[in-house]
Amino acid sequence: PGYLDLIPLYPGVASLLDNPKVEVVIDDGRRWIARHPDRKFDLIVQNTTFHWLAHSTNLLSIEYLDMCRSRLRPGGMLMFNTTSSRHAMRTALEAFPHCLRIGNNVLCSGEPLEFDVDRWQQALIAFRIDGRPVLGAADRPRLEELLARANDIDWLEPDASLRERLAEVEVITDDNMRCEWHWLR
Repeated sequence: PGYLDLIPLYPGVASLLDNPKVEVVIDDGRRWIARHPDRKFDLIVQNTTFHWLAHSTNLLSIEYLDMCRSRLRPGGMLMFNTTSSRHAMRTALEAFPHCLRIGNNVLCSGEPLEFDVDRWQQALIAFRIDGRPVLGAADRPRLEELLARANDIDWLEPDASLRERLAEVEVITDDNMRCEWHWLR
């Protein structure tokens, strides 16, 4: 609930609370998804807690990711912060036929994911908040820095590379709690 007090203090996101496309829900993510089986989404974004913390399995297990997948519309995507956990990434690969790692996040979908640098550049240039461009002329060096990352496999890793690199990594389940009990193995 504290976010509702913080958001208005930051001009870059203050209008979020007035945006008719945004619904803020204060609840446990897994509990909310389980209680709303009729809700379907184009995109679910989760800034998941550190994978080694207690109860993180609730948002990283195959069972939970399957539940999220079932709440996506056709072509929908789930993006979540893996906090660089190989097990969380591997679990995403098990739950979804198509994944793309972006930094320490994984973007997952039932449809193939292709990263189009030109489209991304155009979207960044066109992006507006409250009618004002997010990137101005002074931001051009930062834009070029971002665009250069699209060719860096340490930042942007395609599905095939992820599947090969993580083939032997154990999937997180509600029962094995692999991310929380990593030190046992």
